[in-house]
Amino acid sequence: MVLLGAMAVRPLQSYTAAAARVDELTATQERLEAGVDELSERRAALEDPEQLELLAREEHGLVRPGEIPYVVVTPEPEDQQIRPRPPEPDPRTDGPWYRRLTDAVRELFG
Repeated sequence: MVLLGAMAVRPLQSYTAAAARVDELTATQERLEAGVDELSERRAALEDPEQLELLAREEHGLVRPGEIPYVVVTPEPEDQQIRPRPPEPDPRTDGPWYRRLTDAVRELFG
C-alpha cells in the first residue's frame, strides 16, 4: 500500500501542475480575446470618415485647405513664477527649547 501511495504522488503532482497551467493559459487567452475585441472596435471606428478626420485634427494638427490653424499657449506653471522669500527665522522664538531657555537666562542676567 505504501509503495502504491508513493508511486501515485508523482503523477498527482504532475496533474495538479498541468491543471494550474491550463487555468493560467485560459486566463491569458480571455485577456487576449478582450484585447482583440477592443482593437476590432477601434478599427471599426477608424473606418468612419468623421472619426478619422477628428483623429487627424486632434493628434496630428492637420487642417483642411483654407482653414487658419492656431495654437493655444498655456500660461507658465505657478512653480516658475517669482515668489517672495519667506521671513528669516527668529532665533529667540524658533529653535530647541534649551537654546531659548539659555538665551532668556543670558538676557536676564546680562
